[in-house]
Amino acid sequence: MSMVRSVLEGHALGTHPLPVGEAARLVWFAGVRSHGALRRGATIDRPGIRDTWDLLEPVAGILDEWPLRFVEWVVARGRNGARGGSLYEHHPLALDVLREFGGSCPAIPGALADAFAADASAPPIRTNSRFYREGAATLDSSGAARILGVAPPTVARRIGDGTLPGRVAGAGRRRAVAVSREHAVLASRAAVPPDNVASGFGLSRAQMAGLRTESGSSPKSKDDMERLVRQLDGRAGSGPPPKDAIALANVSSLRGPTLLTAVGLVMEGRLRCWSSAAHKPAFRRLLVSRSQLLREAGGGLSVREVAGCLRVPTRLVPLLVGAGCLEASGPPGRRPITRLAVARCAERYATAGEIAASARTNTRTLLARLEEAKVEPVIPSDPASGISSVWRRDEIEAVAGRLRPRRRRSR
Repeated sequence: MSMVRSVLEGHALGTHPLPVGEAARLVWFAGVRSHGALRRGATIDRPGIRDTWDLLEPVAGILDEWPLRFVEWVVARGRNGARGGSLYEHHPLALDVLREFGGSCPAIPGALADAFAADASAPPIRTNSRFYREGAATLDSSGAARILGVAPPTVARRIGDGTLPGRVAGAGRRRAVAVSREHAVLASRAAVPPDNVASGFGLSRAQMAGLRTESGSSPKSKDDMERLVRQLDGRAGSGPPPKDAIALANVSSLRGPTLLTAVGLVMEGRLRCWSSAAHKPAFRRLLVSRSQLLREAGGGLSVREVAGCLRVPTRLVPLLVGAGCLEASGPPGRRPITRLAVARCAERYATAGEIAASARTNTRTLLARLEEAKVEPVIPSDPASGISSVWRRDEIEAVAGRLRPRRRRSR
């Protein structure tokens, strides 16, 4: 009776930041929860007067030295061995406090929020939680990702690799990540984001990933890129660059050779390199000859350019390559076609429309005569896709010759 009465009298005199009514409710809340009812709505048997004082006397001290004793009482009843990383799994009382006093007295859950934010060993708090405080000592994957400038899954991967101190609980998409703000800030200062490294040399991140160093690995740091640029500068020739010069950063626009191919040719000495204005990023000031690059790398035309030279739809070009009518070299998705290959294709193959026009007849008549002669096309027609049939010129010359109209003899 003595401790509870003295505490409540102190609140009545205004010596405590909490209102006396909320302080009394908090003491009763703590007494009920300490009795073993830790879930919302749980009740205990209605005690008598003497039993009531026995219930409240052990927890009346939570109001002293506010909010130190109160926070210690909540933390002492936490689950230190909880497997998950959620704040409520470690401290189930925090959610009960928020539900009970979040609307009537925000200072009570606010005291817990301030304590959890300052505790580096506490589980991380989501930014949309009412316990969240700006500048928390422990961050989740999203908070650490903002400081590091990476995606949240990358934070968990770095913790697993041992490159970033932290804790990961759970598995799959329900993983809970805890990272110290101090460690996240130190890691952000020590490492340079890959996007910043690539842009500093005039490249995109994808272009940088496609490069290779002498060891055969991709350059991942600024030092690796600077070492590669020094090697290219050492092979740069003197004098003005040619008129068809192109920067190494723009090589991918040729639709044929890649940046890796161009750099490899320069390193082998098969492709000359020039250095232009020094104020530009490295791969934008290093120039090579467009014609020499295409010649050395076997580069060629784009699909649209090939279709324009052959006067066929662009959708027919892949079919010509697949049927062997048009030669292409390189990996799938990037198969350069040279002008020589286009000229050979035009000499050996022709569409039905082109043959009919040269024979001064219509396509239907031509196809009927070819069917009578039992000549089969290399690529059959597909009217639904707008694709005309393709034929070998040497096989249809005799048939097409019969279709040419005879010239009238002049009297």
